Amino acid sequence: MLSPVDFLALQSIRKSLQDMPGSHYFASWDFTADPCNFAGVYCSGDRVIALNLGDPRAGSPGLSGHLDPSIGKLTSLAEFTMVPGRVMGILPPAISQLKNLRFIALSRNFFSGEIPAGLGEIRGLRTLDLSYNQFTGNIPWSIGSLPALSNVILSHNRLNGSIPRFGSSSLTRLDLKHNDLSGPIMQDFLPPSVQYLSLSWNRFSGPVDRVLSRLTRLNYLDLSLNRFSGNIPGILFTFPLSNLQLQRNFFTGPVQPVDQVRIATVDLSFNRFSGQISPLFSSVQTLYLNNNRFMGEVPSTFVDRLLDASIQILYLQHNYLTGISLNPTVEIPVQSSICLQYNCMVPPVTMPCPLKAGNQKTRPTGQCIEWKGSGANMYLKAQLQWNVIIPAENLDAKGLALQKAIIVRLLDEFSAKKATSTLGYFLAVTTLDKIGEGKVRQHSGDVLFPVTFTCLTYKAFAGEVLEGEVHKILKHGVFLRCGPVEHIYLSHLKMQGYSFVPGENPIFMSEKSAKIEKGVKLRVMVIGVRYMEAEREFQAVANLDGDYLGPIE
Repeated sequence: MLSPVDFLALQSIRKSLQDMPGSHYFASWDFTADPCNFAGVYCSGDRVIALNLGDPRAGSPGLSGHLDPSIGKLTSLAEFTMVPGRVMGILPPAISQLKNLRFIALSRNFFSGEIPAGLGEIRGLRTLDLSYNQFTGNIPWSIGSLPALSNVILSHNRLNGSIPRFGSSSLTRLDLKHNDLSGPIMQDFLPPSVQYLSLSWNRFSGPVDRVLSRLTRLNYLDLSLNRFSGNIPGILFTFPLSNLQLQRNFFTGPVQPVDQVRIATVDLSFNRFSGQISPLFSSVQTLYLNNNRFMGEVPSTFVDRLLDASIQILYLQHNYLTGISLNPTVEIPVQSSICLQYNCMVPPVTMPCPLKAGNQKTRPTGQCIEWKGSGANMYLKAQLQWNVIIPAENLDAKGLALQKAIIVRLLDEFSAKKATSTLGYFLAVTTLDKIGEGKVRQHSGDVLFPVTFTCLTYKAFAGEVLEGEVHKILKHGVFLRCGPVEHIYLSHLKMQGYSFVPGENPIFMSEKSAKIEKGVKLRVMVIGVRYMEAEREFQAVANLDGDYLGPIE
């Protein structure tokens, strides 16, 4: 006979929950009979050891109501699950009394409030699945200390803050996607046992090269739609991965696998990777390298793999690539797709590209200058020729002294020039490449030197993400400055979800209480740039229509 404590606990649980229309799960819960024969109730001796609430058959409507705190009375419970439904309210803190619990899965309901920190007291807990609910607040740090955890699935909630350090040496699956989590992932936060890691659709930031280098057992990795930065270790591509998703972050630098890449799907799009594309990627079936800063020729091995249909998707659009050895008359297999739009070349073949790739086939010539990426902005590196006039009193300058005089003169002249429509703002002379033979000017005695030099300039392009500081707020929008660009305009029409709040210090406030005020750092997407010839300055317009744009914490 069932323990009276468990009997009363089941009665309370039953009173707090109902079958949704079409569900008949509770039809067998007749308390005049033995509860150990109820659907979803499993006993050992006089105690309930497993409780599976709801009809487990696919498509069943599930339950509604709330979970009664008496769940904490079932102290022999080792397994507790609930089918998808409309169960609302908090997860009772009394659940921490279930010291024998090994498995808890309550996904796809409407639980809200904070995850009970007391779950960290259930030392034998192995699987925690609270995904697809409405939990808020931080992930309790006590959960990270559970020694037996193997599966943590908290995706599709409203969790925020940083993640705890997970110390379990048996942790294999960590799924935290679709939350509002932030902060860096420290090197020792994840154990080497992790095989499945999904952190997408959050606000994580900072480098991940050190922590990834330790996770040699990974077979699935998704870090997409975050704010991660820094380089990607080449050893990552040797891990037993079947799917690698790193798109829409701020990763930089060259991508250099150490061996032929055997991962079926690799997505590195919408980052700031640079350098040449490694031929070691040619063995990937589905490869997204678009919207980066790759340059040079596409390796010929890609063409061979594309034509024998080994590559199914090869997206290279929106880079700085200069060529591909692809005959314009060649027939590309129907099961293969390649997009080459908006590079520093005319695509030799025309194939359907994603709508977001736009209609422009090639980059403007002015953008195809040798360049390098730095931080959140676009810098150009150009070699120019200029005539520099050295005053007569400096004619005795030779060697380094002459070079210094020329550089000073160049800086003075380009400071006055400010910017050009093709190169943008002049920032610095980086190298003095050649000083030609000087010619004496007849009337002044000054000497004119033809000079070849390399300079660094800054120019914002449409489609670039910039981080600027708000310096003026008006009812119709705000103005930002970013580096030398003083006039970046963000219209209120391009700030969906924000409302103007007038006052002595006006602000724009979002539905989620995010503020745009004077002095705030703001991440925006440039949608248009115009050069003002008379002022020798650029004006830009921007919007907040994109992933993780807005005020920067």
